[in-house]
Amino acid sequence: MSIQFLHISDIHLDSPFHHIRNIFPELMIKCQEASKISFQYLVTYAIEQQVDIVVIAGDSFNSVYPSVSAQLFFKEQLQRLVDHHIQIVLCHGNHDYVRLPKIVALPEKVHVFDEHVETFVLTTKSQEKVAFSGFSYHHLHVQDRKVTHYPVRFSNVDYHVGVLHGALESIATEKGLYAPFSVSELNSKHYDYWALGHIHKRSILQEKPPIVYAGNIQGLNRKETGKKGAYLVTLDKGKEAVLEFIPAETILWEHVTLSLSECSTVEDVQSLLKKEEITFSQQTKIISIDFIEHAHIPEELRQFLQTDEALQVLSQNAMYIYRLTFLSSHTHTLNLNVSMEKKWGNIQQYGVENKEYQTALQSLFKNTTIRTLFPDLLHDDVFKEEVFSKAINTVEQQINH
Repeated sequence: MSIQFLHISDIHLDSPFHHIRNIFPELMIKCQEASKISFQYLVTYAIEQQVDIVVIAGDSFNSVYPSVSAQLFFKEQLQRLVDHHIQIVLCHGNHDYVRLPKIVALPEKVHVFDEHVETFVLTTKSQEKVAFSGFSYHHLHVQDRKVTHYPVRFSNVDYHVGVLHGALESIATEKGLYAPFSVSELNSKHYDYWALGHIHKRSILQEKPPIVYAGNIQGLNRKETGKKGAYLVTLDKGKEAVLEFIPAETILWEHVTLSLSECSTVEDVQSLLKKEEITFSQQTKIISIDFIEHAHIPEELRQFLQTDEALQVLSQNAMYIYRLTFLSSHTHTLNLNVSMEKKWGNIQQYGVENKEYQTALQSLFKNTTIRTLFPDLLHDDVFKEEVFSKAINTVEQQINH
């Protein structure tokens, strides 16, 4: 007999979306509800599919101190699963690590991992025995190689699944801080499936047996583009695992590059967006646009496209322009060696470590006027986002792909 479970991770309920600018107040409201709507959709999907188990691989909440309303919502959704006889296995991640007992208790039948690696053996409706091994974070950082404490596959079960919220060493941005592991270490356990969490970009690290990052269920910022959701996993003894991606994002983030070579007026830009099918969408979209600049563009148009008014004018229907950036059409290029390409790829996907950002700004804050007028600038997330954005764009213009 086969089993079927839904692999979810990084729900991030209560994400504040600080980086959404207040020029679109209605969008802020949509963003604050997005993760809830996406999770509710996945719970409904699991019920409709009558899956055996739902696995949540960490970071159900965006903070260790989630609001009571978010806790109540999460409990209600889990209770829906329990009421439909769907078993639940979950761990706490680095964002929602166990610090204090929550004042809203989860349903009794939810299996929550402790800080030490432990194993739950569940029996499905078809009497298949499934072992789930995992742990929960009890601190923001987990530097131990927790994977070494996972048991080798149990011989008395039909399937064994590993649940791990952590970072593969080759893609960790802050190496060793989030339960580091290697693929070879996971393979040494001989499990039938690894349900990973922490990295928001979904990725199948290995197909046989599957080692899978489900990614987050809702993009939280402009870097988290594309479809988001969960994996429906079917395991059947003697056969290859079947994975089906289930899209669930409420709001879709996109990033596009367009040429302004035929634009000299605002109407031309609007026509360009329409031609590229950017302006019409039934689903809410937040789009960052890189415009390739050309010498003939009127200065007035170029200046207008750098204003908040331009974002409002060009946004239509359910499509919101979050950011407009100019890329020069005449740039020098850089050639990157393998090591530099890898480093650059990590920066593009995961950003820069906070300590590197702080170091880079130290020279700026040596200026007395800057320190006096902007004492909190070092800790301003919006400013940090703009710095990263412009720095990355500057480098992108000069890299020869």
